[in-house]
Amino acid sequence: MNAVDPTTRTLLDMLHEGAYLLDAEQVITYWNPAAELLTGYPAGQMVGNRCSDARLMHVDANGRLLCHDGCPVVATLANGENRNADVYLQHREGHRIPVGVRTAALRNDQGRVVGAIETFIDLSPPDEFLKEIASLRQMAYLDPLCGIANRRYVEVAIEARLRELSRFGWSFGIIAMDIDRFKDVNDRFGHEMGDAVLRAVSSTIRNALRSFDLVGRWGGDELVAVVANADHSVLKACASDCSLFS
Repeated sequence: MNAVDPTTRTLLDMLHEGAYLLDAEQVITYWNPAAELLTGYPAGQMVGNRCSDARLMHVDANGRLLCHDGCPVVATLANGENRNADVYLQHREGHRIPVGVRTAALRNDQGRVVGAIETFIDLSPPDEFLKEIASLRQMAYLDPLCGIANRRYVEVAIEARLRELSRFGWSFGIIAMDIDRFKDVNDRFGHEMGDAVLRAVSSTIRNALRSFDLVGRWGGDELVAVVANADHSVLKACASDCSLFS
């Protein structure tokens, strides 16, 4: 399989999801920084290994080892079909981590499957959001008032999702929100109270969404949620939850 082109590498490097690429022989050819963070394994220890010989030890909810039977990415390599699955991987330190996995085939100009991509997100509860905040702050993508992503990062996330949609067919949705009568709050109670309202609404909406969705401040009292892997019913449910507070 050819080396990852610079644009694709830049986008994959920016993802909060772990991501890796395999060639047709199931050899790992790319391993992104988020995969390093989520698994504890640096790229240097993963690239060049066959996925079945690597260290992740994917198992299902019943403890069945999937590397040689039932592996989603191997099945995608075999028939070219996208897959979603909730499984467990083994961290470098030995503990199991629940992850949501998505796979898609990579094809050449003739349409032949020449590799695959797998992305995975940590489904462990709450401390993952704190890691996300720390990462956003480090990249200067955090809105300092609300403690969520800023407009710059929302734009980057939308661009990444559009590329995923174009290349892999992974759907997503965007929810635009604002706070009703926010100007009245500022005029009547002052900007300090308005800032407190913004922080409260932002936090509440962030907690109403799934751990791998993104909410950011677009500007003023305008908020935007980028909802990953969403069909119409998922997006409608998320929008209904958000509308209770926006």
